[in-house]
Amino acid sequence: MILFQPHSWLTSWFAGANYIQLLAMTYVTAQQGWDGVCMVCLMVCTAVCNEISSTDCLAKRWLDREGVDIKTQAFSFSGRTQMVGAVQMCSARGVTLWMDTILADCPRRQVWLKRLQRLKYGMVNADEEEFQNLKVGERQWVLGQAELAYRAGKLLLQSIMRMTLTSVIGLEVEGTEHKTL
Repeated sequence: MILFQPHSWLTSWFAGANYIQLLAMTYVTAQQGWDGVCMVCLMVCTAVCNEISSTDCLAKRWLDREGVDIKTQAFSFSGRTQMVGAVQMCSARGVTLWMDTILADCPRRQVWLKRLQRLKYGMVNADEEEFQNLKVGERQWVLGQAELAYRAGKLLLQSIMRMTLTSVIGLEVEGTEHKTL
């Protein structure tokens, strides 16, 4: 939910100037006859409708009515490869088409994904044959990026589990609001 909160005197000044301009326009229009009265009635009806429907909280009201509680957390990644790998770690399926527009589909990415999957399931030393076709620099990249993505994915999964335990069981687990991965 996004709420407007004034942060400075300048914001308050602009809001006040807006109301003064509205009053001046209403006064000038009211001098013209019934058009001014109709405009004031329309403005009052709009203000009442806005107050009743309060569009800034509609989604929150709907979620509360359905019994959905949303908790957010912020994560910082050192690069997109770690972020994509962490998301893939959280996925139960092996589908990787979603990342094609983020990371180019190339042999190095395929080796990286296999390495990441093997790290996820604890088969660390079982991937020597995939490295045959890669250069030494690419091998180091794959090893480093897979390890970073694996650690980030573990932190993400732990955070999801902590939030699930908190909301389902009511168990409060201490943790930080923002994690750097």
